[in-house]
Amino acid sequence: MSALLLLGAGGCTLLCGVLFYLSSKNQRIFTRRPHARFCRSAAMGLGVLAVCMLGGVESTMSACFMVVLLLMVVCSFFPLVMAMLQSGKNGHD
Repeated sequence: MSALLLLGAGGCTLLCGVLFYLSSKNQRIFTRRPHARFCRSAAMGLGVLAVCMLGGVESTMSACFMVVLLLMVVCSFFPLVMAMLQSGKNGHD
């Protein structure tokens, strides 16, 4: 059961980071930015859900630390991966 909670919390955190990136003015995935308020609200909800899920396995402070740390990783590498994928598409045209 704890492995399932960890996996679910990781997925929520990953999606949370992607939604935070999509709400940014600097996102380059879509030509038109998605609705920023919706993306931020959904990301906050997923972040809270991830902390709650991890809180069942770890302490609340450990859960917050793990979610914030994973969000930093996602927010660092997701734009890099998307830029590499888009430059690969543009290079083959």
